[in-house]
Amino acid sequence: MEQVRSLKPRTWARKLAVESEPGLTNAQLMLTNHDLKPVEPERRQWGECVTLMLRSIWTKYEDVPNGLPTSSGTNTREFLGFFLFWLFSLPAIWFPVHKIRHLFTVKAYFVPTAGIAFFIWAIVRAHGIGPIVHQPAKAHGTDLAWGMVKGIMSSIANFATLIVNDPDFARFARKPRDALWSQLFTIPIGFAVTSFIGIIVSSSSQVIYGETIWNPLDLLTNFLQGASSGERFGVFIISFAFALAQLGTNIAANSVSAGTDMTALLPRYLNIRRGGYICAAVGLAMCPCIVGFVGAIGKPVPIGATYIYNLNFFCGFIVSFSVYWLLCWISPIPATSDRWMEVGDEIRNVSVAYGNEEGYDAESASGSDQYDKGMEAGDIDGPKHSKANENF
Repeated sequence: MEQVRSLKPRTWARKLAVESEPGLTNAQLMLTNHDLKPVEPERRQWGECVTLMLRSIWTKYEDVPNGLPTSSGTNTREFLGFFLFWLFSLPAIWFPVHKIRHLFTVKAYFVPTAGIAFFIWAIVRAHGIGPIVHQPAKAHGTDLAWGMVKGIMSSIANFATLIVNDPDFARFARKPRDALWSQLFTIPIGFAVTSFIGIIVSSSSQVIYGETIWNPLDLLTNFLQGASSGERFGVFIISFAFALAQLGTNIAANSVSAGTDMTALLPRYLNIRRGGYICAAVGLAMCPCIVGFVGAIGKPVPIGATYIYNLNFFCGFIVSFSVYWLLCWISPIPATSDRWMEVGDEIRNVSVAYGNEEGYDAESASGSDQYDKGMEAGDIDGPKHSKANENF
């Protein structure tokens, strides 16, 4: 009876384990886990927005009673919008990374179009761009200097996380040049145009309402006041575009990156899909409605802490680089080369197991014999990628 009980955890562990080659240690599994392997050519193929969408459809949505305490930092309407956004994000996590590109294709066409429409709409309501750009400056001296620093930090914040996560997607490129040119132009041009639209749209609020509204969703909320049915539809479409943009950012910056990191941590039981869903569960549980930096919500903090916060990314880069270099110098990472080792397309289904399991043929399991046969037949790509390898 005791033997039966001891077998149950092992049985469940085997059921939870990701499909892999037998006889591998955790270190070897990190090298062979399908989500972390070199990508074969055949496989290279928030909630506030939802709340605004609901308000643009149902005018009485604003009258929904609040059942949450003030200490929660949110209310029932806003939390429902966040929860719906979180819920609709779950299906996107299911798809493999090389197939989720279709979501970004739709985003690349739809979101800029909606952004330009918002840009034109704000200028029209401000009676031209002239009154917007001819507003006098209100910041001078030190305030102006720190305002520029904060602006730089805000610009870095827009794409810093995505740059760090870039290898999660760049590995699907056929060659390094494919990832180089697309980013060389899209990052500076895309963010410059986006920032320009955001500045003009936000500045238009000063002309329209007599106050500066820097959050574009708050400005859209004001557009709903006394709006016609056509204007409400416009607010819905632009809000949907914002939600789609945030969905793409959430998948790229959170789900895929967290899934990849957790796959490397526990390659025997996790893959990118499972890690993405764990990230989604943590995101819901950590109460994302509350701001994390105390000084940013008006609480008194030392002036030195405020300066560090204003230089957050520069300080973060310097500290993280120094800590990483120091730890690698104290305890070098084993099994690393002194020079960059690029893995070519010829590496397929590599096997690192050297077990003595009965009837196990390492060469056959690694696909080496199939690759040789493919080469003899004139197929320079070797054996075709099996359908089973697409099961994440």
